Amino acid sequence: MHFSFKELLTLMLKEKGIHEGLWMLQVEFTMSAGNFGASEDVAIPTSFLGVSRLGMVQVPKLELSNLTVDAAEVNPAKTATKARRSATKAG
Repeated sequence: MHFSFKELLTLMLKEKGIHEGLWMLQVEFTMSAGNFGASEDVAIPTSFLGVSRLGMVQVPKLELSNLTVDAAEVNPAKTATKARRSATKAG
């Protein structure tokens, strides 16, 4: 199963209860270096890059792109009327 950037951001915004602003996925990388090869005779300097964690960062309205998500569109806040209707149906 795969998620697009926008799908992942939408899930994160809903999980954190965020209803406003433009948000972009943030990826934190960790890098290490060493010598690597099939044997010591053919080892070469090598870098290793790993994803250490994912996050999200709020961006200005000017940065609307295919990498940003508007929280108001993908996770709109419930209005008082909708909340009352839900409570009435549940009770």
